[in-house]
Amino acid sequence: MSTGENDRWPTAGRIAVVVVILATVGALASGVAAGSTATAVSVNASDGPAVETAWADALGDTHYLVETNLTSLGGADEATVRVEYRVAGASQWSRTTNRTVNRTGGVRFELRSLDNDTTYEYRAVATTVDGRDTGAIRNFTTRGNPPVVETRPAANVGQNTVELRGELLDLGGADTANVSFYWQAVDGLDSGFTDDQTLTAPGNVSETVWLEPNTTYEYRVDASNGNGEWADGAYRTVTTDPAFDLDTRPATNVTATSATLNGVVAEFGDAASANVSFEYRKPGTGLIGWTDVDATLSADGRVTGSVGGLDPDTTYEFRVVGRATDGDVDTASAVTITTGGRLAVATLPASNVTDSAATLRGNLTDLGGAENATVRFTVDGPDDVWTTAEQHVTETGQFSQRLTDLAENRTYEFSAFVAAADGGQAEGQRRSFTTADADPAVTTGAATSVNETTATLTGSVTDFGGADGVKPAIEYRTQGATTWSTAGARLASDGSVTASVAGLRADTAYEFRAVATASDGDSATGAIRTFRTEAFPAVKTGPATDLNASAATLTATVTDLGDATDGTVRFEYRPTDANTWVETGGQSITEAGSVTTTVTGLAANTSYEFRAVLDADGDRVSGDAASFTTDTASRPPAVASLSVQDTSGSNPHVNLAVDWRVTDADGDLATVRVTVRDGAGQVAADTWSVSGSSATDSLAERIKHGDGANYTVTVTVTDAAGNTATDDESLDTSESDRGWSWWWW
Repeated sequence: MSTGENDRWPTAGRIAVVVVILATVGALASGVAAGSTATAVSVNASDGPAVETAWADALGDTHYLVETNLTSLGGADEATVRVEYRVAGASQWSRTTNRTVNRTGGVRFELRSLDNDTTYEYRAVATTVDGRDTGAIRNFTTRGNPPVVETRPAANVGQNTVELRGELLDLGGADTANVSFYWQAVDGLDSGFTDDQTLTAPGNVSETVWLEPNTTYEYRVDASNGNGEWADGAYRTVTTDPAFDLDTRPATNVTATSATLNGVVAEFGDAASANVSFEYRKPGTGLIGWTDVDATLSADGRVTGSVGGLDPDTTYEFRVVGRATDGDVDTASAVTITTGGRLAVATLPASNVTDSAATLRGNLTDLGGAENATVRFTVDGPDDVWTTAEQHVTETGQFSQRLTDLAENRTYEFSAFVAAADGGQAEGQRRSFTTADADPAVTTGAATSVNETTATLTGSVTDFGGADGVKPAIEYRTQGATTWSTAGARLASDGSVTASVAGLRADTAYEFRAVATASDGDSATGAIRTFRTEAFPAVKTGPATDLNASAATLTATVTDLGDATDGTVRFEYRPTDANTWVETGGQSITEAGSVTTTVTGLAANTSYEFRAVLDADGDRVSGDAASFTTDTASRPPAVASLSVQDTSGSNPHVNLAVDWRVTDADGDLATVRVTVRDGAGQVAADTWSVSGSSATDSLAERIKHGDGANYTVTVTVTDAAGNTATDDESLDTSESDRGWSWWWW
């Protein structure tokens, strides 16, 4: 048996959620509920399952769907459910495959390959670990021998007609069978049956039906025979063709008096082609106000037509109309269009008029519906008439043209002109301007001979502007300043202008320009140019390092070489109370950086001042003076006292006792070392770290079996400056000398 799927099945008087596992899904045919009911023998324990035999419905002539209803699991977590069935009156039951469930509710089973026109009994059986329960016995009767039909794909699908097709495969044992078609729109708004066709043998059957365009339908073939048996085929779907459909699209190339009307055949339907045209009118003129316009239909379905003679600045509506070759007619919705205004251009006053040039100006105020136009000026001069170059424009607005090479002090007339792409033309009013007297002409030259504080600035007078003479000058200022300084300039016979300026600031950016004033009062100014003064070299005196009583290391930093590529650095120094500087040797440098030198032979404990000196590109600069004081001259330490004695008494050993005292007038004692030697070498030694101006301590040393030897004790004292002093004493430990000691003060 096949298994089913979870589903929700409505039954009379209940709604149950059931678990169903189906191997095949088909249309549920109208079934007959179970007929008779018999008592089932229950073998369930008190806490076993409980199951009911539910309904049976026909899925086909010999194919039934049977439902069981597990009403209790008893005390178990799960149960196995099956259906047992047999031909009525038989003794042996057939059974479906067991199905395991873990909750109550309906469980469905399919019974297949049953015999035609036969009554079957069936019952539900449920089993758990605690027992088994069997539902009541019910029955159903399968159908007899029905006809067999199959729905075939539709043919000759059109906009409104479709040929539905099917095939009668078996008359079901009867002499005749009536065959028809049922169809309905998927949206459920259109349905119907065809008339019966009586067949006496298996064969194909078809019927042409009238349907709505561009609609999806489902259909099937039905059959009934003379024995009262019936059958229907599976549903198939078919979609009718779209209907003839037109759309009006926005107009293009709209001018003041004409336009291109546009549309499209959105769908031809069943037709191969169509006859199309346009209608247009002013809104509100009524049905009789439409005017026809011929149209052209392109291969891609676009519809175009041209209309002229329209009123400027007026709104129209238009639409595309047509009749397809199959007789279908469509009128599209109307679209509005507003024609452009009349082409218009205005001549504006000329601007920036000089002695040889002027800017002509115009204003295109209306394109007259055209998409683009060309504009220009007509100029009437003292000697001839000419037009300026055309300018292409696509929108309204101002336009201009610069005229050059005009004669000075002359009057010119001009007017603006426009020519639209649709052929329209317009001209503005005539205006005039008069060129000015010629001004002198001057150009700004270069800055030369620039150093830290001076420069030579140049220019040239190229035209006197009709005057008898010109007075040149050079104006200059630091960049960013608002006020110019003026330097008198000399005008040479070749027109060159030069001026020397002084008192400039080093390493500073300046701008300048040449100026010419003509004798007739006209003036001209050259372009502004810039230069930068050179920087002075610069050096900074650093600190003195590595000081001692007679020497010091002097430091400095060269911060700028100015515009020089190299330089020499030296130091000057002297005692603070002296008047004359002592100069060190020079050090050559090629870039900024640190410089050091060491001076020796200085007086101890003396205050000195010093400074760095830089020579570069002929300039000498000095750093600020700095000062230092040499250290006080160092005095050596001294061994102030030394005492050595043997305190061992009468025994073979020697007990040395060494007492010492050291001093230093500079107060920079550092270390004291005591060494004891005999004839064979060093016997003992010790070192003390000391400080201040005096120190004292002792050394006690036991020398085994040292009796009878001659010992030398040496004391060495060292100060922080490295100065040393040494003293020594001898001790003879022979028998005659035992108990003696030496002490001096």
